[in-house]
Amino acid sequence: MPGWLQQLIVPLASAAGGGLLTALAVMWRYGHALIEGMRAIMRGELHRIHRETVEKGLPVSMDVAQETDDIYKAYHDGLHGNGLGTKLWREIMDSHNGPPPENKEEP
Repeated sequence: MPGWLQQLIVPLASAAGGGLLTALAVMWRYGHALIEGMRAIMRGELHRIHRETVEKGLPVSMDVAQETDDIYKAYHDGLHGNGLGTKLWREIMDSHNGPPPENKEEP
C-alpha cells in the first residue's frame, strides 16, 4: 500500500471508529431513557385502571381486564417492569368477575 494512502486511511478509520463509539453511547443513553419513560407511562395506566375500578370497589369488565393484561405484558415482558406494576395488575385481575383473560396467571 502506498504511503500516502496509508496516511489517508489511518486517520479516517480512527475518526470513524470514534464516531461509531459516540453514536453507540448516545443511542444507549436515549434508548434507556425511552424505555424508562414507556415503563412509567404503562405503570401510570395500570394506576389509572386500578384507581377507576379496584379503589372504587367496582367490578372489572372483560374489556378492561384484557386491556390491563395487554399493558402488563408489555410492561413486564417487554420492558422488564415489575414490583408495583405486578401488584396493581394482580389486584385488577382479582377484581375481574367474568371469565379470565388469556393470561390471568402471572407471566
